[in-house]
Formats: sequence, C-alpha cells, structure tokens
Amino acid sequence: MKESLTSRFHFGKWKELPPGQETEFAGRRICVHSDRITVDMQKYIREELPSYGLPKGTRGDKTRELSKIEHETFRSTVYQMAWVAKEARPDCSGAASMLASRCNSPTVEDAMILQKAIRHLRSTSAMCITLWKHHPDKFRLGVASDIGGVGSRNAISEGTQTAWLAFAS
Repeated sequence: MKESLTSRFHFGKWKELPPGQETEFAGRRICVHSDRITVDMQKYIREELPSYGLPKGTRGDKTRELSKIEHETFRSTVYQMAWVAKEARPDCSGAASMLASRCNSPTVEDAMILQKAIRHLRSTSAMCITLWKHHPDKFRLGVASDIGGVGSRNAISEGTQTAWLAFAS
C-alpha cells in the first residue's frame, strides 16, 4: 500500500508504527494496537483549547451582544472547537457549526453555550476515534444521519438534537 500511495503523492513525513507504539502529529495522538488504531486530541484540548467564559457580572442580560474583545475571543474559540471536531471529535461538530453561525453577532447566551460546550470537551478530552482493523476485501461502509428541533434562532439552546452514524462491516 505504501508504494501505491508514494507513487501518486508526495509525503513530507511518513512514519510507520508497530503495534504498541504511539506518536503525536498536529495536535493528535495516534496509537497503534494489534487490532485497531486510536486517535485522540486530549493534550491539545487540555493545553491549547482555552477555557472560555465571560467574567461574572457580565452575564445578566443574555440578549446583549458581545463587546469587540469578547466577540474576537468567541470567534477564535468557536473555530478552534470546529477544528477539534473535524480532526478527532465529531461529537462536538453540531455545536461548533451552530455556534459558528452566530459569529457575526454573538450574544451573552451564545457565549454561555460555548462555555458549556468547552467544559464538555475538556471533561471528555480522552475520548478517541477508533479505527478497527478490517480485511480490505470484506470491508463495507454505511452512514445515516438525522436532526431534530431545527427552525428557530435559539435552536441550539432549545435542545436541538443531531445524530449521525457511520459504520463498517
């Protein structure tokens, strides 16, 4: 497989890991086991993703738009969260997407939702993606998705639910 890939693409770094070894690359920890590969972003989430929150005394009016500095911090944190979702934590992609849609004029309520999402990411930072070993001739993929509660401006705080399932057999 390596020859097939390197004949078509240029790789700046190629590192083969035997079972029992791990490496870090661009915020991700990749661990190779005999029957699977796991990918997590625990270190990045704990060390690089900022704790987020508004100072006490500024959270009373949930409809207030954020100040310029609060807005910049909000936007930066949302996009960091979106990157984490894309790389190894698809469970937070719905929140990141909905919060990104609020980046033009975020309110205190949006900031409080972001704070809750970041706390969740930090408390579950060890969660990983597991890629199980499959025989290539017998590998089949399937996917299903569903969303409910969409349609209002405050859908994210009203319990919007998004579900997706990707499976291999």
